[in-house]
Amino acid sequence: MKRIHTTKYLMVALFLTMSFFIKAQPNDESKGTFPFLSGENLNGKTFNLPQDLPAEKTLVLIAFQREQQVDLDSWSQGLDLLNSQIAWIEVPVISTPYVLGSFIINSGMRRGIPNPKVRERVITLYTDREAFAKSMGIEYNKNEAYVAVIDRSGKNLGFVKGFYDENKAREILSLLGLK
Repeated sequence: MKRIHTTKYLMVALFLTMSFFIKAQPNDESKGTFPFLSGENLNGKTFNLPQDLPAEKTLVLIAFQREQQVDLDSWSQGLDLLNSQIAWIEVPVISTPYVLGSFIINSGMRRGIPNPKVRERVITLYTDREAFAKSMGIEYNKNEAYVAVIDRSGKNLGFVKGFYDENKAREILSLLGLK
């Protein structure tokens, strides 16, 4: 009986791994594009990016590690994203092997973000982080958070890294066509 349950759990884990295992595909024709990836937001809705970006130009907050949330929060607060008209998403980019624990990881993030409006905009991607960075045209540094402006075709219009400051914000707002 235990063997049947174990086999069943292994089959479910294998299915989940196969269905969520999507590797970043750099566009060979140009550098600096958001790779075609699928991910779920923290409310469970599936997105196919970049085509499901919310606007023609979208602010994308990118983190490779949990500790970078402080940097991303500085942008959310600095630009008052919850009360602004800026189209934005937050993208935690997590290494593919962790897809097996995606339910636990996403549940933990959901508990840490009580606001459903924020959870709607957090789309977790399980992929090869280095390939993702290469496709985006950014240097892969797992210790750096990035803020990029991406158009709906996936073109990276520009980016900055790290904590919010006024100079970086002006650059990003200019890329968005604001201020």
